[in-house]
Amino acid sequence: MTDIAPRAAAFAPADIRALTVAPIDTPSEWNSLMTSVPLPHVTQAYAYGAGKAAAGWHVRRVAFKDGNRTVAICQLLEKRLAGLRVATRVNRGPLFLQEHPGDADVASTFNALRRGWGRLGRGVLLIAPALPAGSESETVLRKSGFRLRNAVTWTSARVDLTRDEDAIIASFAPNFRNKIRKGERAGIDVEISTSVDAVEWLMDRHRTHMRELGLDYAGDAFYRGLANDSEHGLTVLRIMQQGQPVAGIALVRAGKMMEYNVGWYGADARRLNAGNVLLWAAIREAKRHGCTTLDVGGLSASDGGFSQFKRGMNGPEYTLAGEWLSFL
Repeated sequence: MTDIAPRAAAFAPADIRALTVAPIDTPSEWNSLMTSVPLPHVTQAYAYGAGKAAAGWHVRRVAFKDGNRTVAICQLLEKRLAGLRVATRVNRGPLFLQEHPGDADVASTFNALRRGWGRLGRGVLLIAPALPAGSESETVLRKSGFRLRNAVTWTSARVDLTRDEDAIIASFAPNFRNKIRKGERAGIDVEISTSVDAVEWLMDRHRTHMRELGLDYAGDAFYRGLANDSEHGLTVLRIMQQGQPVAGIALVRAGKMMEYNVGWYGADARRLNAGNVLLWAAIREAKRHGCTTLDVGGLSASDGGFSQFKRGMNGPEYTLAGEWLSFL
């Protein structure tokens, strides 16, 4: 099980309840609720929202409640002009507090989301819901008043960290596992840091790499805002050679999950099996923080083989339901 799977035929419109939308204002309350989410996503992490706020978004965090029961939580990113909300973005949310929420809970939550942010006079609501791709999710979203905007989906994989290290590494593809062992025998040093210097080092290389590829860069303000949360923000892992970093990755924590966010690999990275060594170090770091899953941070068919490399960890893959909108 990797994401909520509603059964669209199992409820009728009359089953949709009017949920209360309650603001969540403190990091401690949000992070406490996130630890209760069985299937979290980094784009709903408090630190991620702090990064977006630094980049100019207005961030709202809310809970959808049925009486005293919290059904789901959601981090919303609002664009405003002259103080007026013109658009709202939800990325991989809302998040449900039950692994198997009732179908009416799912529909009621999306109905409340649309009524609060996606109606005439309240701006456009764009969502990439944390629902699996498929007809069941599409039916629920349409019944809740959303229309499909973009069928491009988010696909990733999660590695189960509840197992011991021997079981985890044994589950990897043989070539992936052998390169980790080779790196361990070579005594490769991995530095783990949340320092400003480490974040700036990786940000500088990631920025340059994205521009070389002609891809969008999230921006310095976003990464610096994200990194300000030393507990849940960016954790940088770097391979050091003679005191100099030659490769590095960043992890972001959301509840009991860590996600691979960005990486950079220098000229010596392949020779050092840097990718394998760093992802194994990431698993150990996530387990040290009590996390139960590591998300590999996205998979695609057009990234030069890096997705195929990450698939060597054999994590169960999941695909979400695309992008949807509401404005009426």
